[in-house]
Amino acid sequence: MEVTFARGEQFTEKLRKLSLVNVTFNETLNIRQCDKLQELQLATLTFPDDFHLDLSSFTDLTIVPLRNLRLHHVTIAPARLEMFWVYIKDDMLEKTPPMEVTFAQGEQFTEKLRKLSLINVAFNETLNIRQCDKLQELQLATLTFPDDFHLDLSSFTDLTEVTLQNLRLHHVTIAPAQVEEFWVYIKADMLEKTPPMEVTFAQGEQFTEKLRKLSLYNVTFNETLNIRQCDKLQKLQLATLTFPDDFHLDLSSFTDLTAVTLRNLRLHHVTIAPARLEMFWVYIKDDMLEKTP
Repeated sequence: MEVTFARGEQFTEKLRKLSLVNVTFNETLNIRQCDKLQELQLATLTFPDDFHLDLSSFTDLTIVPLRNLRLHHVTIAPARLEMFWVYIKDDMLEKTPPMEVTFAQGEQFTEKLRKLSLINVAFNETLNIRQCDKLQELQLATLTFPDDFHLDLSSFTDLTEVTLQNLRLHHVTIAPAQVEEFWVYIKADMLEKTPPMEVTFAQGEQFTEKLRKLSLYNVTFNETLNIRQCDKLQKLQLATLTFPDDFHLDLSSFTDLTAVTLRNLRLHHVTIAPARLEMFWVYIKDDMLEKTP
């Protein structure tokens, strides 16, 4: 949809909510004067190559989704942010440089944050979300962390969804009490160069009956995985995990399972309840085949 403005004037300081999804302008978007904005949603918009979306004075912002944008740089004032959601679809990812995200006055997110997605972004400092322990949804992908970084979510007891994709992340600790989706995935061309991510659980508790989707790809535990209590699980993906020699993955009571993927595992025995299964995919790469019973 082409959007034009009467007399060439763009939005004013009266603007409180703005969503621009799949629109075009005959000029560059200018919202500098709209610093009372509370909600901003931008998707599939075109910006100049070096464009800086400067929201540093937008201290009333609570919701900011930025989807499928080729945007060089954004600066946010995070004091009241409840949702900051940067997402890019797979077919844009390879051709799109990471979006630089900076914070006004150097402050990162606060305890008000409830939903955070950071896909294909870059910071000039290490991400710090320790104070965001009311977070409910967290999605991180193609981010860079220091080599020995520990993402400590042990106090994040309201988390329901955690997605960690294509990360070189040393260690993550989760509080699994409310978690419905825990999805760790890494693409094939990163796998050989990326050490396994260590996953630990706050208070030693593993997943609960609330879990619906679980992917564990290139991870390690300091204990044996236990999902016996997760019998409402709908999707399960396990790859490059280590099990005891005689381990039995007993999914016989998991009658809601629709998709099960087991890749490159040395797993002695699995029992499945096939009533609703749409996909059952067991695969092992050639160089593991000869050594794996």
